[in-house]
Amino acid sequence: MPVRKTHLLLALVIFMVLIFSIQEAPFTSLRNKGYRGNESEDQGRNKEPYLGYKKEQEPYKPPYGGIRDKSSEEKPDIKAPGYDHDQVNQDDPQTPSTSAWRPNTSGQFDTLVVIPSDWTQIQNRKWVRETVFGIKDNLEPCQKNERGRILYKFFVHGQAVWKKTTQHSAEYMEGQVREFYGEMTEFDDIFFPNTTMNRASVWGEALDWAVNQFIPGEMIKVDKVVIFDSTAVVNMAKMEQAAKLAMPADDSGLIYTWGWSSASTSIHPKLLTTSQTRTTITNAAVIPFKTLQQILQNKVTIMKRRPTLDLISASARFYDAIGSIKVVMDQSEFWNSDIIHLESSALVVAPVHQSDDWFPISEKIGVKAAKELTYTPNPDRTHRVTVMTSSYIYAGMCMGAASLPVAKNKREYAARHGYDFVARAAEFAQEEFRGRREVWGKIGAIQKVLPHYEWVFWMDMDAVVVDMDKELKSLVQKAEMQRAALGGPLAKEEISLIVAKPTKDIMLNAGVMLIKNTDWSRKFFAEVQKRRYYYRLHPWYEQAAIWETMREPAWASGVHLFNGDEHTMNTFPDFYENGDFIVHFAPDGCPAPPVLEALQKLENGQSVLGVGYSDKKIAALHAAAN
Repeated sequence: MPVRKTHLLLALVIFMVLIFSIQEAPFTSLRNKGYRGNESEDQGRNKEPYLGYKKEQEPYKPPYGGIRDKSSEEKPDIKAPGYDHDQVNQDDPQTPSTSAWRPNTSGQFDTLVVIPSDWTQIQNRKWVRETVFGIKDNLEPCQKNERGRILYKFFVHGQAVWKKTTQHSAEYMEGQVREFYGEMTEFDDIFFPNTTMNRASVWGEALDWAVNQFIPGEMIKVDKVVIFDSTAVVNMAKMEQAAKLAMPADDSGLIYTWGWSSASTSIHPKLLTTSQTRTTITNAAVIPFKTLQQILQNKVTIMKRRPTLDLISASARFYDAIGSIKVVMDQSEFWNSDIIHLESSALVVAPVHQSDDWFPISEKIGVKAAKELTYTPNPDRTHRVTVMTSSYIYAGMCMGAASLPVAKNKREYAARHGYDFVARAAEFAQEEFRGRREVWGKIGAIQKVLPHYEWVFWMDMDAVVVDMDKELKSLVQKAEMQRAALGGPLAKEEISLIVAKPTKDIMLNAGVMLIKNTDWSRKFFAEVQKRRYYYRLHPWYEQAAIWETMREPAWASGVHLFNGDEHTMNTFPDFYENGDFIVHFAPDGCPAPPVLEALQKLENGQSVLGVGYSDKKIAALHAAAN
């Protein structure tokens, strides 16, 4: 009897081992076959961060984030042959009116809005975008800062480093940096010199940058500049109206400010003269462009007299004294957390740091998003294309140094062809609370953005566009030609997903995908989300879930696989040849060094051949040379 029990127990153990082996069999040997898992989106999350991110080292100073898209706002049908996105049919009565959404290409704007903001004030910038400019998210960026008559830019100051402070741990500060870099990738509305400035100098530096760098660099003209802190809730429409009414008939100039007064009086602020009202801190101002140029020309003289004030406060007192420019110093409301007694006639309320306060204040003083900037949907919305990527930076900041330059690479490619550019981080961050690896956020991000476009071209953060002239419609045309050549029942089926499988890999690489907005693709990615087995299966995750799903007969009709194709749309460095479209760096460690090296070579007009070669490739080249 004991022997039989031993045999039964042994048999049970063997049976369980066999079951486990069957479940794991498809993937246990992938490493031995040279398959590169989905480490690319993991960004070497346990690897050393790259460049200047340790203790006392110089922090990385990112470049200006992106370029202005000067292409026509009407986006192309990705497959339309010979489409010219600069041609617009304005006379055909059958063509829907596009006047509400076509971008301003004249180069002339009424207003440039400059918003100084500390780099940590991410939420404040979000509130400003939503309440003042009507921008709730970046799902349809649509070049909002080019519409109508208004441009805006955040002038962000401070040094984005993570050192332990008296209030926060180093880990907390790193989280702030990661979120801030994601914001800069997602919204092309930030200028960030990454330098520490005091309150008195920030406004002067911001206005100097706007007048002497941004406006000339963009080759535009503006009539006036509005400036306010990101902690100020402003009714910009009424501010502009007040300034318009105060403008001298002889156009001699105007400085109109809103701030906190040091005057101790019971007289209503509207009745105070400039001699009675002395603004100690200016929260907002409206200044004609010619007046601002004059202020900046006399900046040294103005600030010498009042070095502790910001440039606009000092200028208001300077010109009020000499009388050559009209000065109006109005009062803003100091926010004391009492919404009931807040005057509904207030135009500026500051400082505000809580969302629970921001939106009630906005409603109380009648803030409305500028119609000249708020997006009006394209009536032909289905004919739109976006280049999409991740803006999520993993703990450790591996891709911190490369995130902005590589986003600029993708943004420039999109702008060249009239595509939108969308980057997302929120869907990756939420995976921490869903029991899955962060890389699964890629699927959620695609699902969220897909309904807004006809085609979505996904690229991992560490993928670099090399051939800027290649159009996405060429990928569709090649896929359709290959499918037609194969014949059979699938030849006439619509293609909704285009991916590539490297020759030596056992499955597709999901780092580059072209997805069409169809019922098939929406259902396909919903099905991928259900593959729980791969939620934390290192290192394949969502990539294996896509591979498993697309190989099932029920889904075969919608996928085209460039099988064993190293060059059409997704090329690893070891296989790169001059002329390839995209090089995808997916090393065992952090991808930032080869990504930055490749971007530098592209900027210098050099080939990226050899950048990011694996040790195996280098050894093979040495062996061949000998």
